[in-house]
Amino acid sequence: MASQKMSSGKSGYRSQPLQNKNHDTAAHAQVHGDYENGTAQSEYQKAVIRLNRAGVCLNNYSMGEKNNVMPRFQAGVNIKETTPPEFSEALIEKINTLLDGDEPQMLEFRTNLQGKEIVDLEINIIACNREQVVAIIEIPESGKNKVNGSISNHYASAIINSMEEGLMLIDRDGIVLETNDANARNHGMHPAEFKGRCIYDFYRNTNPIQRKKILNTIFVKGKMVKRDFRLDEQWMEYLMQALRSPSGTIEHAVICARNITSSKGLLQTLEESLSDNREVPRFAENLFNSIPDIIGIQDRHHWVIRYNQAGYDFLGIEPREAEGRKCYELYGNSSECEICATSITYETLKPAHVEKYFPDRDIWLDIRSYPILDDFGEIQYVIEHLRDISQLKQIEIALKRSEERFRELFNSSAAGILIGSAEGIITEANNTFIRMTGYRPDQLIGRHISEGIFTAESIKANPFRFDLLNQGHTVTNERTLIAANNRLIEMEMHTHILPDGTYQSIYHDISERKKAEREVNRQNIDLKLINDQKDKFFSIIAHDLRSPFTSFLSLTELMEEEIDTMPVEEIKSTAGELRKSADNLYRLLENLLEWSMIQRNAKPFTPEVLRLRDVAEQATEALIESAQNKKIRVFNEIPGNVKVYADRPMLEGILRNLFSNAVKFTRENGNIFLEASPCREGFLQISITDTGIGIPEPMLRSLFSISGRNNRKGTWGEPSTGLGLLLCKEFVEKNGGKLTVRSIAGKGSCFTFTLPEPENQP
Repeated sequence: MASQKMSSGKSGYRSQPLQNKNHDTAAHAQVHGDYENGTAQSEYQKAVIRLNRAGVCLNNYSMGEKNNVMPRFQAGVNIKETTPPEFSEALIEKINTLLDGDEPQMLEFRTNLQGKEIVDLEINIIACNREQVVAIIEIPESGKNKVNGSISNHYASAIINSMEEGLMLIDRDGIVLETNDANARNHGMHPAEFKGRCIYDFYRNTNPIQRKKILNTIFVKGKMVKRDFRLDEQWMEYLMQALRSPSGTIEHAVICARNITSSKGLLQTLEESLSDNREVPRFAENLFNSIPDIIGIQDRHHWVIRYNQAGYDFLGIEPREAEGRKCYELYGNSSECEICATSITYETLKPAHVEKYFPDRDIWLDIRSYPILDDFGEIQYVIEHLRDISQLKQIEIALKRSEERFRELFNSSAAGILIGSAEGIITEANNTFIRMTGYRPDQLIGRHISEGIFTAESIKANPFRFDLLNQGHTVTNERTLIAANNRLIEMEMHTHILPDGTYQSIYHDISERKKAEREVNRQNIDLKLINDQKDKFFSIIAHDLRSPFTSFLSLTELMEEEIDTMPVEEIKSTAGELRKSADNLYRLLENLLEWSMIQRNAKPFTPEVLRLRDVAEQATEALIESAQNKKIRVFNEIPGNVKVYADRPMLEGILRNLFSNAVKFTRENGNIFLEASPCREGFLQISITDTGIGIPEPMLRSLFSISGRNNRKGTWGEPSTGLGLLLCKEFVEKNGGKLTVRSIAGKGSCFTFTLPEPENQP
């Protein structure tokens, strides 16, 4: 069963209307031969089923082309046995709603009842008497015409001629559209004589006001009208009910007529018999007055008709003093009570109930009112029932005070408290627990303590120990509670059994304590990491400084010892090597200084709106000569109007380091590309791509780690400190971006980083 959708005439409620499909106006009305005696199972496009309250199929008629997805019905068999429970329960519920009320009923159902394709069923339910209905089931066909959202003319003929009761289909003006043979026989006429005529041509004993009111009740209010009419020597009971379309509109109504002459005769005989028995009225009056509760009767205008003797005694008046007065006047008031059961009934047309205290008499009364409605659903009388409940109220008040004291202690506790049954079902939760967790009481009460309140991991680590509780032990443990908003709360629980066999759990939120413990552990881990990095850092400094200084010292020693004999060209060459060594040392020290400032959050950070192309040109300007010496072509394809929001010195450092690496590791006649484009909302993607020697896979995995030490030489033997990429990563992340790399050994590398765009870029 895929899904179910229902609508009732009064509310027009639908969970989600099914797609409107047009009915077939040329539907076949023929009953097929394999459905003789109404005992075969329906396999057709349309079906008319007579059902009783319990859902037993009395007979059925099917028409149209065979379709093996239609629900199966069999005469004499309850639909619960032949259709899935979701369908049968929904249909039986609608049947009883119709028979017990006055609203037209319609059921829409989406189903694959026989395991075939999913189809939509439309079911109109019509009462034919107080115990039976006719269910009109149709599978709407695409591309056909529907008659005002109702059944087609041919289809209506098949339905009404299958019934023993008289049946008519009328429009909003009361014009008869269809009638069956049974109805025509009741009037001694041919069905054709009914069509096109107003129903009141045949029932002239109703005045125009009554006629208008009946039609208004059916077509405007959507309510069923039940009326008895005298037809010659016969009495007919008519059920007049609206026929709603799937869209909720009412354009047609069905009138079902049943001959009740025999039951009317019995009723009349009974009434005559009762009227002849003079003891019956006296007995009824004595019975009415012997009731110890106060019984009052009012008319449709709120005037008192009478009370029983208990009522007159309570009011201290004679019967004649109550007639023609409002009830509140009898209580000495000049206006209606602020809360009045009878007034509520007049407004809602439904029974009402209030409890009221009368201080002048020190009495509590339970007051109930019941409406007696006429055929048009309007109040004819209201019956009041008043009972003295003062003693019960005193007990209730005493219990309430005792409970309030307990509740005050229970809810004023600083700890959360749950009380549950011996089986672990939660029965109470105090306000502190509610505030701590965000659950409503109804979300907790009736729930087992193990059902979704704690994380599975915490229950596994600390299982429930009902065995220890039953031995009288107090069980203390820690669990993680799942709050109503899915927030996790770490709790310390103390649970014990109370004298009545229920358990009590006291909860303390230890989230802050556990958070502090984790923070201490994290700081310990961070300190260890920092110490490890410090040791590694000192090792790097010692290694990286030793090599340039060794070279530098060797060259200066050589010059000191042999400068007098060295040719000028050799002196220049040695000086050049010294310059390179000094530059490398300077870059190393500069990178070390910036890296240490970043680690200590000592480097200034002042983001601003920058034109990316201008910053890129300035950052790479000093390196262009090196690229030209290696005959490397540089393509700056960053659009001139692109802007970013970043710290300028950091952005220059990122571009300078990445561009320097691209030049360093690209062979002669290679290419370097600088590009920028939007990557996601509010961010820009900047790429520096080269056609150099690329990065081997093992080196790629540790490229941004301080322990990686990826300081290999360039294609011309250019030195490398190995800290440039670490600085780039720190700078990019400081500006809210991310640095990534793609590289293929021998084919080149592409370093990409993201930066935020200005919020209001022109």
